[in-house]
Amino acid sequence: MDTLCASYLELQPDDRVLVLYSDELHGDDDQRLLETLRQRIREGSADVRVEPADRFDGHRVGAFEVLLLVSMVSSIHRAAVLQYLQATEKPKHTRIFRLFNFSPALFSLPLAVDRASLDSLNNSVIAAAKRTHDIRVTNPAGTDVYIRPLPDGGWTNSCGYFNGRFPAILPPGEVNTYTPHVTGIVVVDGAINSSFGFPGDPRLARNPVTLEITDSVVQKPDVRIRWYRAF
Repeated sequence: MDTLCASYLELQPDDRVLVLYSDELHGDDDQRLLETLRQRIREGSADVRVEPADRFDGHRVGAFEVLLLVSMVSSIHRAAVLQYLQATEKPKHTRIFRLFNFSPALFSLPLAVDRASLDSLNNSVIAAAKRTHDIRVTNPAGTDVYIRPLPDGGWTNSCGYFNGRFPAILPPGEVNTYTPHVTGIVVVDGAINSSFGFPGDPRLARNPVTLEITDSVVQKPDVRIRWYRAF
């Protein structure tokens, strides 16, 4: 939790922090972890409130320097948060973060890396990709895909930084670009990354999805669960 507070939230001694958590986190273990988080944030800030995310009050949010929206898989108050960030012309002083997969593993694995180190790693990946003409990606699950990046293509480095327009997403780590030159087999056994509220379990470890791709177009999806196929 030290890395979360110091490196990503960048807590200052006079910061006031509001933590809103989803109704997924109602178990005893979840509540104990939330209390541990509250205590850790309190050590580095002026005040912290930890509350259920029953509603989003933009006027109240403006009284805090940090808003942390905590959940497992749900994107709580997504529309309201975006509306809040885009509605007012003057810059907001509230730094807003979404924290997914709230669990002990979150802090021991992805959030064990500080943002500066992750930013440096992401930039090195982007620099290496820009220097190459062809990339082959394989893994033990069966992925075998060839990628040819565009020489002038844009790249995104997602390292958990709040830019004032959208909430920062934690855990971070995404590097992406677009190219029409992707061909091969991709076995998806991680999780579905959706920009809207996903109505099912996004984790795919037990039910991987196999995609046959030609020139960046999926030609033949192999999906075990019918509901995912409809999606």
